[in-house]
Amino acid sequence: MASERYPDDDARPEPRIVDDTGAEVRRAPSGDVSRWELPAPAAGFIAAAWAPLWILLFIFGAWQVALVLMFLTPPVMVALHTSGRPRRLRERERLKELKRQKRDRRVLGLEGAGTAAPGGPAADAAPAASRPRSAAPAPSSPERALTGAVLRAETSGGRLDAEQLALVREIDALLRPLLAHVRTRGADAAVRHDLEALATEHLPETLDAYLVLPVDYAHDHRTPSGTTPADELRSQLTLLVEGCEQLRDAVHDADLSRQAELGRFLDTKFRRSDLDL
Repeated sequence: MASERYPDDDARPEPRIVDDTGAEVRRAPSGDVSRWELPAPAAGFIAAAWAPLWILLFIFGAWQVALVLMFLTPPVMVALHTSGRPRRLRERERLKELKRQKRDRRVLGLEGAGTAAPGGPAADAAPAASRPRSAAPAPSSPERALTGAVLRAETSGGRLDAEQLALVREIDALLRPLLAHVRTRGADAAVRHDLEALATEHLPETLDAYLVLPVDYAHDHRTPSGTTPADELRSQLTLLVEGCEQLRDAVHDADLSRQAELGRFLDTKFRRSDLDL
């Protein structure tokens, strides 16, 4: 039996297209032309004649009509451009967009995950790397305040010398893990208040009180005790480091107390008559 020939490319049967969910994408038949579409030559002619038309109307005094046509130029040009493109070209662009979306889903490891039932075989077989990771907990307000204070010190344009910057970084290294610890594990109310005050009040106010001074005043002016503002900042930062160390000991001492209490409970529960028959 002779194979069937298709003299015109539009007479070929359209292939079956499916999207990412497996549903068939229905396409209009090649010969179906919407009543709102214009043939490409007609669309090109109207686009070429549109601007000269309203210019001539201005010249011959019909400026009201010309003004309307001038303001309608952008949407008309867009409509003519869309209508004047061959249907096959628009269909090809649409298929390219579908393929691009499918490729992006494959790269992200999402292909097939959206159509599988929760807990089904496809979901169980998905590699762990392709599953979305749980978001890290958002930093607390004291942690954000600490980040802002350290950033101001780092970007102060050389206002802080190397020793002062080292003290700020030491405070950050001590305080940030403690803030995260008490956020997740809890702590004594007084200890938690002192930690948060260090991050939100003491360190930011210490830095701001120094950075507001002029550069020459901060380094050359002498206080009644004979020190400069730069010396005072260094002393204050050192005190904040010592305060962080004391609070660190308080937090971890509480952890040790909880561990010892748990040990006593387990000893009472499992080493005495509770296990006797």
